[in-house]
Amino acid sequence: AIEGSSVHLFCDANGRDRDDSQPGIIWLKDGITIDMGADDSRFSLIGKGGLEIGNVQESDAGSYTCRATNQEDSVDAVATLIVHVEPRFIKQPTNIFAHENADVEFECEVYGQPEPSVQWMKNGDIVFPSDYFQIIDGHNLRILGLVNSDQGLYQCIAENDVGNIQASAQLVILQQGINSRQS
Repeated sequence: AIEGSSVHLFCDANGRDRDDSQPGIIWLKDGITIDMGADDSRFSLIGKGGLEIGNVQESDAGSYTCRATNQEDSVDAVATLIVHVEPRFIKQPTNIFAHENADVEFECEVYGQPEPSVQWMKNGDIVFPSDYFQIIDGHNLRILGLVNSDQGLYQCIAENDVGNIQASAQLVILQQGINSRQS
């Protein structure tokens, strides 16, 4: 499921007790009974025994057990919920002003599930890792020994199965000061 969506887990059981009643159904998450009576609960029963989870959160991921019980026995059915989270920025790149020959690093730390891949672009062209352009920790861009042609707009793009985000920052190469005398 995608974070923020609703999920329906269906469960139904047949069987008769001596008194001809149908089995009762309870739901457990990771082995603990779900309290659906709480005022702020996003969990509710639907139909004969289905479970609805509204506004799914990452913490809802786990193992869900539908337990059907009667006076004679009980039986369990288990489903695993995986929650996908769109990429989001933890740290975005910021503008950098530096002199030639300096080393600089643009930050682009992201979070998502599954883990997003990060790609860098300079003025719309893909930046390929090299001796001078290094991808650090899978997300930051380090540029070693700046030259004038490194100046431009750098863009960080993060993507996973459920979305993508992007942010950009400018690299400005500062010119060495020129001393001048006025008379």
